[in-house]
Parts: sequence; C-alpha cells; structure tokens
Amino acid sequence: MKWNNSSVTNETSVQQHDVETELTTMMRYTFGSIAVLSFFGNLLLCVVVCRRRKLLEKTYNILMLNLAVTDMLTGVYNCALNFMQRRFYIKMLLTFR
Repeated sequence: MKWNNSSVTNETSVQQHDVETELTTMMRYTFGSIAVLSFFGNLLLCVVVCRRRKLLEKTYNILMLNLAVTDMLTGVYNCALNFMQRRFYIKMLLTFR
C-alpha cells in the first residue's frame, strides 16, 4: 500500500495555515485594543491638563503631561512593530517544523 505524501503535506499545510490565521487574528485584536486604550487613556489626560491651564503651573503636572504624550506614542508604535515582528516569527516557526 502506497501512501500519498502530497495529501499528508497538504493537510499539514492547511492546519498550519489555520493555526497561523487564528494566532494572527487573536494578536491583531489584542495589540489593537492595547494600542487604542493606551492612546485614548493618555489623550484624555492630555485634554484635561491642557483645558485646565492652572494644572500646568505645577512641575509634576507638566511631567505627567510629557509622560502621557510619550506613553501614547510608544503604545501605538510599539504595538504595531511588535505585531509585525511576532507575525514573522510565527510564520518562521510553522515552516521549520
């Protein structure tokens, strides 16, 4: 009895694609929600501090404003770059099995 290696290879390929698609989708939603929450949470702090000018008289409030802006930008860029890097590693791990 001969085994059909192409069908086994195709099934493995389909399973790998399904796992890759599920992981990519899950990571997309996870990193997307982290980026959105980080951005809007820090944006809210920036809006409150900028609308109440009296808060800018204290040095620690200026520091908080600077940290919020930095955290807002870091959250967005870091999540995007991390997602692209992990997607590459998942493809690499699944193909070298």
